[in-house]
Amino acid sequence: KCMQSMLFLKPPGLQGQAWHQDERFIPTRDRSLVGAWLALDDADAENGCLWILPGSHRMGYLYPTRPHLDPDEFDSSDLAYGFDDSDAVMVEVAAGDVVFFNGYTLHRSFRNRSQRTRRALVNHYMNAWSYLPWMMSQGIDVGTEDYRTVVPVAGDDPYAWKGYTEPPARTFVRPQAMNLAATVVDERTHVDTSITIESPIHTVWDVLVGFDRYPEWNPALTSIDGSADPGSALLITRCDSAGAITTHRATVATVEFPTRMVWHDGMPDPVHLHGEREWLLTSDTDGNSVGSTTVRHHQRFSGALALETVDRTGADLKVEFDRFNAALKDECEHRNNR
Repeated sequence: KCMQSMLFLKPPGLQGQAWHQDERFIPTRDRSLVGAWLALDDADAENGCLWILPGSHRMGYLYPTRPHLDPDEFDSSDLAYGFDDSDAVMVEVAAGDVVFFNGYTLHRSFRNRSQRTRRALVNHYMNAWSYLPWMMSQGIDVGTEDYRTVVPVAGDDPYAWKGYTEPPARTFVRPQAMNLAATVVDERTHVDTSITIESPIHTVWDVLVGFDRYPEWNPALTSIDGSADPGSALLITRCDSAGAITTHRATVATVEFPTRMVWHDGMPDPVHLHGEREWLLTSDTDGNSVGSTTVRHHQRFSGALALETVDRTGADLKVEFDRFNAALKDECEHRNNR
Protein backbone atom coordinates (compact mmCIF):
# COMPACT_ATOMS: atom_id res chain seq x y z
CA LYS A 1 0.00 0.00 0.00
CA CYS A 2 1.10 3.58 -0.66
CA MET A 3 0.78 6.14 2.13
CA GLN A 4 2.63 9.21 0.84
CA SER A 5 3.36 11.07 -2.37
CA MET A 6 5.79 13.97 -2.37
CA LEU A 7 6.79 16.35 -5.14
CA PHE A 8 10.27 17.83 -4.64
CA LEU A 9 10.88 21.07 -6.50
CA LYS A 10 14.47 22.23 -6.16
CA PRO A 11 15.09 25.37 -8.22
CA PRO A 12 18.56 26.93 -8.41
CA GLY A 13 19.87 27.82 -4.95
CA LEU A 14 17.36 25.78 -2.91
CA GLN A 15 18.70 23.65 -0.06
CA GLY A 16 18.78 19.86 0.12
CA GLN A 17 18.06 17.63 3.12
CA ALA A 18 20.69 16.44 5.61
CA TRP A 19 21.35 12.76 6.38
CA HIS A 20 18.09 11.10 7.41
CA GLN A 21 16.11 7.85 7.36
CA ASP A 22 12.53 7.85 6.09
CA GLU A 23 11.47 5.31 8.71
CA ARG A 24 11.98 8.03 11.32
CA PHE A 25 9.13 10.01 9.74
CA ILE A 26 6.94 7.10 8.58
CA PRO A 27 7.10 4.29 11.19
CA THR A 28 6.05 0.86 9.95
CA ARG A 29 5.58 -2.19 12.16
CA ASP A 30 7.64 -4.61 10.05
CA ARG A 31 10.48 -2.54 8.53
CA SER A 32 8.85 -2.75 5.09
CA LEU A 33 8.94 0.95 4.17
CA VAL A 34 10.40 1.63 0.74
CA GLY A 35 10.82 4.89 -1.13
CA ALA A 36 10.56 5.16 -4.90
CA TRP A 37 12.40 8.31 -6.02
CA LEU A 38 11.43 9.15 -9.62
CA ALA A 39 13.63 11.73 -11.35
CA LEU A 40 11.62 14.19 -13.45
CA ASP A 41 14.82 16.00 -14.46
CA ASP A 42 18.40 14.81 -14.77
CA ALA A 43 19.82 14.80 -11.22
CA ASP A 44 23.55 15.24 -10.79
CA ALA A 45 26.16 16.66 -8.43
CA GLU A 46 25.53 20.22 -9.60
CA ASN A 47 21.79 20.39 -9.02
CA GLY A 48 21.68 18.37 -5.80
CA CYS A 49 21.21 14.69 -6.57
CA LEU A 50 20.76 12.00 -3.93
CA TRP A 51 23.58 10.57 -1.84
CA ILE A 52 23.11 7.10 -0.33
CA LEU A 53 25.03 5.26 2.40
CA PRO A 54 24.93 1.66 1.11
CA GLY A 55 24.07 -1.04 3.64
CA SER A 56 22.92 1.43 6.31
CA HIS A 57 19.48 -0.21 6.35
CA ARG A 58 20.58 -3.72 7.29
CA MET A 59 20.62 -3.36 11.07
CA GLY A 60 17.18 -1.76 11.20
CA TYR A 61 18.67 0.90 13.48
CA LEU A 62 17.29 4.42 13.71
CA TYR A 63 20.16 6.83 14.31
CA PRO A 64 19.74 9.77 16.70
CA THR A 65 19.11 13.20 15.23
CA ARG A 66 19.95 16.79 16.05
CA PRO A 67 19.72 20.21 14.34
CA HIS A 68 22.34 20.49 11.61
CA LEU A 69 23.01 24.27 11.98
CA ASP A 70 23.77 24.60 8.25
CA PRO A 71 20.72 26.36 6.74
CA ASP A 72 22.66 27.39 3.64
CA GLU A 73 23.08 23.73 2.65
CA PHE A 74 20.07 21.91 4.13
CA ASP A 75 16.40 22.52 4.87
CA SER A 76 14.80 22.54 8.33
CA SER A 77 14.83 18.77 8.91
CA ASP A 78 17.21 17.39 11.54
CA LEU A 79 20.51 15.64 10.84
CA ALA A 80 20.99 11.94 11.63
CA TYR A 81 24.40 11.27 13.22
CA GLY A 82 26.53 8.60 14.89
CA PHE A 83 27.85 6.77 11.81
CA ASP A 84 30.75 6.85 9.36
CA ASP A 85 29.63 8.31 6.03
CA SER A 86 32.96 7.92 4.24
CA ASP A 87 31.44 5.20 2.00
CA ALA A 88 28.57 7.41 0.84
CA VAL A 89 27.73 7.09 -2.87
CA MET A 90 26.47 9.87 -5.12
CA VAL A 91 23.47 8.70 -7.17
CA GLU A 92 23.37 10.60 -10.45
CA VAL A 93 20.34 9.64 -12.57
CA ALA A 94 18.66 10.66 -15.80
CA ALA A 95 15.10 11.90 -16.07
CA GLY A 96 12.79 8.88 -15.89
CA ASP A 97 15.09 6.79 -13.69
CA VAL A 98 13.77 5.50 -10.37
CA VAL A 99 15.84 4.98 -7.20
CA PHE A 100 14.37 2.49 -4.71
CA PHE A 101 15.62 2.43 -1.12
CA ASN A 102 14.61 0.96 2.22
CA GLY A 103 13.13 3.16 4.94
CA TYR A 104 16.23 2.67 7.13
CA THR A 105 18.67 3.67 4.38
CA LEU A 106 20.59 6.85 5.19
CA HIS A 107 20.38 9.40 2.38
CA ARG A 108 20.79 13.12 1.80
CA SER A 109 21.06 15.77 -0.90
CA PHE A 110 22.92 19.07 -1.17
CA ARG A 111 21.86 22.53 -2.32
CA ASN A 112 21.18 23.06 -6.01
CA ARG A 113 24.31 24.89 -7.20
CA SER A 114 23.32 24.88 -10.87
CA GLN A 115 21.05 27.09 -12.94
CA ARG A 116 18.77 24.09 -13.62
CA THR A 117 15.73 22.91 -11.68
CA ARG A 118 15.80 19.44 -10.12
CA ARG A 119 12.34 17.90 -9.74
CA ALA A 120 11.50 14.49 -8.32
CA LEU A 121 8.32 12.59 -7.46
CA VAL A 122 8.71 10.34 -4.41
CA ASN A 123 6.16 7.74 -3.34
CA HIS A 124 6.41 5.67 -0.16
CA TYR A 125 5.09 2.12 0.04
CA MET A 126 4.86 -0.61 2.68
CA ASN A 127 3.60 -4.13 3.18
CA ALA A 128 -0.22 -4.11 3.27
CA TRP A 129 -0.12 -6.64 6.14
CA SER A 130 1.54 -4.17 8.51
CA TYR A 131 -0.18 -1.57 10.65
CA LEU A 132 0.91 2.03 10.08
CA PRO A 133 1.23 3.90 13.43
CA TRP A 134 1.64 7.30 11.77
CA MET A 135 0.18 10.80 12.31
CA MET A 136 -1.00 9.82 15.79
CA SER A 137 -2.48 12.16 18.36
CA GLN A 138 -1.71 11.95 22.07
CA GLY A 139 -3.34 9.11 23.97
CA ILE A 140 -3.50 6.75 20.98
CA ASP A 141 -2.38 3.13 21.47
CA VAL A 142 0.68 2.74 19.26
CA GLY A 143 0.27 -1.04 19.24
CA THR A 144 -3.09 -0.93 17.46
CA GLU A 145 -3.05 2.38 15.60
CA ASP A 146 -3.34 1.96 11.82
CA TYR A 147 -3.28 5.09 9.68
CA ARG A 148 -5.79 4.47 6.88
CA THR A 149 -5.03 7.29 4.45
CA VAL A 150 -3.48 4.70 2.14
CA VAL A 151 -3.94 3.44 -1.42
CA PRO A 152 -3.82 -0.33 -2.09
CA VAL A 153 -1.30 -1.06 -4.83
CA ALA A 154 -0.82 -4.83 -5.08
CA GLY A 155 -1.96 -8.01 -3.35
CA ASP A 156 -4.58 -8.18 -0.61
CA ASP A 157 -5.09 -5.78 2.26
CA PRO A 158 -6.18 -7.88 5.26
CA TYR A 159 -7.44 -4.73 6.97
CA ALA A 160 -9.61 -3.56 4.08
CA TRP A 161 -12.64 -4.00 6.34
CA LYS A 162 -11.48 -0.89 8.23
CA GLY A 163 -12.03 1.23 5.15
CA TYR A 164 -9.83 4.00 3.82
CA THR A 165 -9.56 7.69 4.73
CA GLU A 166 -9.46 10.42 2.16
CA PRO A 167 -6.29 12.53 2.24
CA PRO A 168 -6.64 15.97 3.85
CA ALA A 169 -7.40 18.92 1.59
CA ARG A 170 -4.41 20.80 2.98
CA THR A 171 -1.06 20.31 1.28
CA PHE A 172 2.00 20.55 3.51
CA VAL A 173 4.95 22.53 2.19
CA ARG A 174 8.36 21.89 3.70
CA PRO A 175 10.06 25.00 5.18
CA GLN A 176 13.14 26.00 3.20
CA ALA A 177 15.57 26.55 6.07
CA MET A 178 15.87 26.47 9.83
CA ASN A 179 16.87 30.08 10.33
CA LEU A 180 15.40 33.55 10.78
CA ALA A 181 14.71 33.98 7.08
CA ALA A 182 12.28 31.07 7.18
CA THR A 183 10.45 32.08 10.33
CA VAL A 184 10.21 35.84 10.76
CA VAL A 185 8.00 36.52 7.78
CA ASP A 186 4.80 36.37 9.85
CA GLU A 187 5.02 38.10 13.24
CA ARG A 188 1.93 36.19 14.38
CA THR A 189 4.12 33.10 14.78
CA HIS A 190 6.29 34.75 17.47
CA VAL A 191 6.17 35.07 21.24
CA ASP A 192 8.63 37.79 22.29
CA THR A 193 9.62 39.07 25.76
CA SER A 194 12.55 40.88 27.36
CA ILE A 195 13.74 41.90 30.81
CA THR A 196 16.61 43.89 32.32
CA ILE A 197 18.47 42.24 35.20
CA GLU A 198 20.76 44.11 37.58
CA SER A 199 23.52 41.52 37.32
CA PRO A 200 26.60 41.12 35.13
CA ILE A 201 26.18 39.03 32.02
CA HIS A 202 28.30 36.11 33.30
CA THR A 203 26.07 35.71 36.36
CA VAL A 204 22.93 35.67 34.22
CA TRP A 205 24.50 33.17 31.83
CA ASP A 206 25.52 30.82 34.65
CA VAL A 207 21.97 30.80 36.01
CA LEU A 208 20.42 30.35 32.57
CA VAL A 209 22.52 27.32 31.54
CA GLY A 210 22.61 25.71 35.01
CA PHE A 211 19.76 23.31 34.25
CA ASP A 212 20.45 21.15 37.31
CA ARG A 213 19.51 24.07 39.59
CA TYR A 214 16.25 25.05 37.86
CA PRO A 215 14.11 23.34 40.55
CA GLU A 216 15.55 25.77 43.12
CA TRP A 217 14.27 28.96 41.49
CA ASN A 218 12.20 28.41 38.34
CA PRO A 219 8.38 28.19 38.76
CA ALA A 220 7.73 27.92 35.01
CA LEU A 221 10.27 25.30 33.90
CA THR A 222 10.55 23.31 37.11
CA SER A 223 13.18 20.88 35.85
CA ILE A 224 15.31 20.21 32.77
CA ASP A 225 17.11 16.89 32.33
CA GLY A 226 20.05 17.35 29.98
CA SER A 227 22.96 19.71 29.47
CA ALA A 228 23.42 23.06 27.75
CA ASP A 229 25.59 21.60 24.99
CA PRO A 230 24.80 21.68 21.25
CA GLY A 231 22.98 18.48 20.28
CA SER A 232 21.96 17.63 23.85
CA ALA A 233 18.47 16.13 24.22
CA LEU A 234 16.36 17.76 26.92
CA LEU A 235 13.37 16.54 28.90
CA ILE A 236 11.58 19.63 30.19
CA THR A 237 8.95 19.76 32.95
CA ARG A 238 6.65 22.79 32.82
CA CYS A 239 4.23 24.14 35.40
CA ASP A 240 1.62 26.63 34.19
CA SER A 241 0.10 29.41 36.27
CA ALA A 242 -2.78 27.09 37.27
CA GLY A 243 -0.36 24.42 38.55
CA ALA A 244 -0.81 21.94 35.69
CA ILE A 245 2.33 19.87 34.98
CA THR A 246 3.39 18.85 31.48
CA THR A 247 6.59 17.53 29.93
CA HIS A 248 8.05 17.89 26.46
CA ARG A 249 11.32 17.20 24.67
CA ALA A 250 13.70 19.61 22.99
CA THR A 251 17.19 19.63 21.52
CA VAL A 252 19.86 22.23 22.23
CA ALA A 253 20.80 23.80 18.90
CA THR A 254 23.15 26.70 19.69
CA VAL A 255 25.23 27.77 22.68
CA GLU A 256 27.34 30.92 22.27
CA PHE A 257 28.97 31.80 25.63
CA PRO A 258 27.81 34.08 27.20
CA THR A 259 25.30 35.69 24.83
CA ARG A 260 22.99 33.18 23.12
CA MET A 261 21.25 29.85 23.69
CA VAL A 262 18.73 28.21 21.33
CA TRP A 263 16.78 24.99 21.57
CA HIS A 264 14.37 23.40 19.10
CA ASP A 265 11.14 21.59 19.81
CA GLY A 266 7.82 20.86 18.14
CA MET A 267 6.61 17.80 16.27
CA PRO A 268 8.94 15.00 15.13
CA ASP A 269 8.26 16.18 11.58
CA PRO A 270 9.23 19.88 11.38
CA VAL A 271 7.12 20.29 8.23
CA HIS A 272 4.10 20.35 10.54
CA LEU A 273 5.51 22.30 13.50
CA HIS A 274 8.99 23.46 14.38
CA GLY A 275 9.74 25.64 17.41
CA GLU A 276 12.85 27.68 18.10
CA ARG A 277 13.24 29.10 21.62
CA GLU A 278 16.05 31.61 22.03
CA TRP A 279 17.69 33.66 24.77
CA LEU A 280 19.84 36.64 23.75
CA LEU A 281 21.94 38.34 26.45
CA THR A 282 23.30 41.86 26.06
CA SER A 283 25.60 43.45 28.62
CA ASP A 284 24.80 47.04 29.51
CA THR A 285 28.33 47.59 30.85
CA ASP A 286 31.83 47.28 29.46
CA GLY A 287 32.61 44.01 31.18
CA ASN A 288 32.65 45.39 34.72
CA SER A 289 31.99 43.03 37.61
CA VAL A 290 28.78 44.95 38.33
CA GLY A 291 26.18 46.22 35.93
CA SER A 292 23.02 45.08 34.19
CA THR A 293 22.08 42.59 31.47
CA THR A 294 19.16 42.69 29.06
CA VAL A 295 17.68 39.28 28.23
CA ARG A 296 15.50 38.83 25.17
CA HIS A 297 13.51 35.60 25.55
CA HIS A 298 11.43 34.60 22.56
CA GLN A 299 9.97 31.71 20.59
CA ARG A 300 9.39 31.35 16.87
CA PHE A 301 7.22 28.71 15.22
CA SER A 302 7.31 27.54 11.62
CA GLY A 303 5.52 24.82 9.69
CA ALA A 304 1.96 24.19 8.59
CA LEU A 305 0.60 24.36 12.16
CA ALA A 306 2.54 27.45 13.32
CA LEU A 307 -0.31 29.97 13.24
CA GLU A 308 -2.78 27.52 14.75
CA THR A 309 -0.35 26.75 17.58
CA VAL A 310 0.30 30.40 18.45
CA ASP A 311 -3.43 31.19 18.26
CA ARG A 312 -4.09 28.38 20.74
CA THR A 313 -1.13 28.68 23.11
CA GLY A 314 0.49 32.07 22.51
CA ALA A 315 -1.13 33.83 25.48
CA ASP A 316 -0.16 30.99 27.82
CA LEU A 317 3.41 31.02 26.49
CA LYS A 318 3.64 34.77 27.08
CA VAL A 319 2.61 34.22 30.72
CA GLU A 320 5.14 31.38 31.05
CA PHE A 321 7.93 33.51 29.58
CA ASP A 322 7.13 36.43 31.88
CA ARG A 323 7.16 34.11 34.92
CA PHE A 324 10.47 32.63 33.76
CA ASN A 325 11.99 36.09 33.23
CA ALA A 326 10.88 37.39 36.63
CA ALA A 327 12.28 34.33 38.40
CA LEU A 328 15.54 34.59 36.46
CA LYS A 329 15.86 38.23 37.50
CA ASP A 330 15.20 37.40 41.17
CA GLU A 331 17.71 34.55 41.20
CA CYS A 332 20.48 36.53 39.48
CA GLU A 333 20.05 39.61 41.64
CA HIS A 334 19.86 37.44 44.75
CA ARG A 335 23.19 35.85 43.80
CA ASN A 336 24.73 39.33 43.68
CA ASN A 337 24.20 39.57 47.44
CA ARG A 338 25.53 36.14 48.37
